[in-house]
Amino acid sequence: MKYYRNDPKYLRDIQYKTPNNLNARIQLHQRFSTNPIDWQFWVFQKLGLESGMRVLELGCGPASLWKTNLEYVPKNICIHLSDYSFGMLRTARQNIDERFTFYNGNAQILPFPSQSFDMVIANHMIYHIPNIPMALAEMARILKHDGTLFAATNGEMHMHELDELIFPVGPELPRFNKLSSIFSLENGPSYLNDSFDQVSTIIYEDSLRVTEAEPVMDYICSMNGMYLQEVQITALHQKIHEHIERDGNFFIQKHSGLFVAKKPILHEDKI
Repeated sequence: MKYYRNDPKYLRDIQYKTPNNLNARIQLHQRFSTNPIDWQFWVFQKLGLESGMRVLELGCGPASLWKTNLEYVPKNICIHLSDYSFGMLRTARQNIDERFTFYNGNAQILPFPSQSFDMVIANHMIYHIPNIPMALAEMARILKHDGTLFAATNGEMHMHELDELIFPVGPELPRFNKLSSIFSLENGPSYLNDSFDQVSTIIYEDSLRVTEAEPVMDYICSMNGMYLQEVQITALHQKIHEHIERDGNFFIQKHSGLFVAKKPILHEDKI
């Protein structure tokens, strides 16, 4: 079975044509997370935004990071939001205000001068990029010498209970963990160290205790819906329901975090 999750055409025209698939996944986390601090608020707290900064977010989606924290965004700040999906950008424009500008583009070739940003944010998107080293080199290029990249991703065991649930029903289906393994908490530093001299990791402690089967199915279908047959959907729904009936909830362990990459290495520094 062909694997599409870092294919640009699939991401633009199917998976992220609209925010619907992403919203289904966000809803599961917002409703059933055990950590009382919302992920988007947690990330925002780590950024340390200040007035006068120039900030770029790549793969901004519907601007969830900014919509959640709009009241805390400094007034005198320039924030560029980028996404490969026009549908995502249309929604993002509706969610935020005039402090933000938008462009549709490819993270592997950034249309900005060198050393022009104080901060670049890549929130759960680097594993979608076909050429990760090329994209990270571009991020390093556009950052100022004292600039910072904040790159969020998952560990390879993130939500592994979903793979354990799905495999008996559809062993041919793509694994959720396969997406994270492209750029994960485990292998991310090996990529980042080629473009940044200082890389640290902050872990977000969280899990899910889901008390309804339908939100889990919405999550699964948002990723694997194009592969699932009706009989598999029915079987998965029943298995989740049995978990909840037996244990009171369906437990899912999360493993997410944020890389903080400083001291960008420019191409000319390597020559």
